[in-house]
Amino acid sequence: SIPGDLNGSAASLNDGGDVAVLGAPNHGAGTGRVYVYTKASGKWSAPVIVEAPVGGNFGNSVVVANAGTTFYVSESAPGANGFYAYRTTDAGVWENFAFMSSPFQPGSTNLPLAGSQSGLIVGLTHDNDPNFAIWATGFILE
Repeated sequence: SIPGDLNGSAASLNDGGDVAVLGAPNHGAGTGRVYVYTKASGKWSAPVIVEAPVGGNFGNSVVVANAGTTFYVSESAPGANGFYAYRTTDAGVWENFAFMSSPFQPGSTNLPLAGSQSGLIVGLTHDNDPNFAIWATGFILE
């Protein structure tokens, strides 16, 4: 962890308690990254670092699903304002397999995530700057 990268400002643990994902959305002057830890034989591994594909508060919100084989992470950057889905391969590598974009401009949207083994809830808040009108909605992916 690097001072100022906000490591752990977003965190999620799978139901079995052996996969943890921590977001560091301010790493690299706001580019962001996430750290994935796994526990085996009672010991936590060194983190696998997943860098931002585009960059811009990547790791602002994270959630682990599917017994720890999948995680979701939000990002707010030009061209990548939304959330990514990652899964682990048989070789133990985390790969991005999906991206869902937000309909709003980067920086004006926050995508809080929550999930379980059976689905993902994505909150969507938007701040319309001139009037500071804030609204929120959400959707469920199963």
